[in-house]
Amino acid sequence: MKYFYKLNESEPFTDKEYSDLRGHLITGGVPETMFTKVEFLWNRQMGKEVNGCFSIWHRDKIFLTMSFRGDLMRLAAVAAHELKHRSDFILKPMVYIICCVPIVRLITIEPRALRLQEQVNMKLEIDEGWWL
Repeated sequence: MKYFYKLNESEPFTDKEYSDLRGHLITGGVPETMFTKVEFLWNRQMGKEVNGCFSIWHRDKIFLTMSFRGDLMRLAAVAAHELKHRSDFILKPMVYIICCVPIVRLITIEPRALRLQEQVNMKLEIDEGWWL
């Protein structure tokens, strides 16, 4: 698995893309304070294994796969997941860094991020009436 995706070559969201994502995050129940000072960027290198990335070296940026461009429900869920990682890092940076050790990560920070991701998925599915 690749761990570095040429993050510096990522492209910023357009104003419309940001506005659409923002609306879906709010509808999905993500507190606006989690993403008010965050720049969302498209990354062409991500794909099958990784859909999003928060990096402690780029604290105010969330990198998302271009393969979700146009799929706001999936994009919002992945963005929420990465925003949770960012929030955890901001609250307790040293704890977050320690929890990034691969095995430890699976039982500490990943379940929390996955819970928020699932919450957003469920709220958006209900809001958009996917079951009708």
